[in-house]
Amino acid sequence: MRLSVPQLAGATFVAGATLGSAVRARAIAETGTLADESVFLDFDGIEAATGSFLREAVLGLRDSDQLGSRNLSVVVANASELVSEELGELLSRLRDVVLCCRLAADETPANPFLLGVLEDAQRRTLAAVLKVGATDATTLAGMPRQDGDPDKIGVTGWNNRLASLAAKGILRETRRGRTKTYRLAVEGLTLGR
Repeated sequence: MRLSVPQLAGATFVAGATLGSAVRARAIAETGTLADESVFLDFDGIEAATGSFLREAVLGLRDSDQLGSRNLSVVVANASELVSEELGELLSRLRDVVLCCRLAADETPANPFLLGVLEDAQRRTLAAVLKVGATDATTLAGMPRQDGDPDKIGVTGWNNRLASLAAKGILRETRRGRTKTYRLAVEGLTLGR
């Protein structure tokens, strides 16, 4: 689902936590009962955005219980260089990361990349998912130890790491019985940009 930030905000220069909170509320309302897919926050047409707006609108939406309970991943789309720079600085300060991409008119995502800071354990986990594709914690626990991991990681450790990446919108979780399978929220993601 594509949500136009200029339409949600009613502006092309978006500033302040108050407007960011309003955009978040409007975005949640727009998603209705949508579940199990990506929500693309389309910044096409936004000239500039402040860190306080981005914190409330982007990170607030991504971290909202309303979207998390419906397994929705928030992806920043078509952000200008200026918006990406401001978002990147915010994410660096917070030691956080978001998934970004270009989004075509037909809502096809292209050139996905991570913006911000991905912790080492999360990076190794994402590398494992990129290597094997859709996977679960049991499969990853059965793999040989990865470079940089001090000890063999058990099922619970892998599950925690996978859940953390899902909470950031990088992976999408599918539940079958007691088993959770994780896959990329947007195909084509690599660890390099």
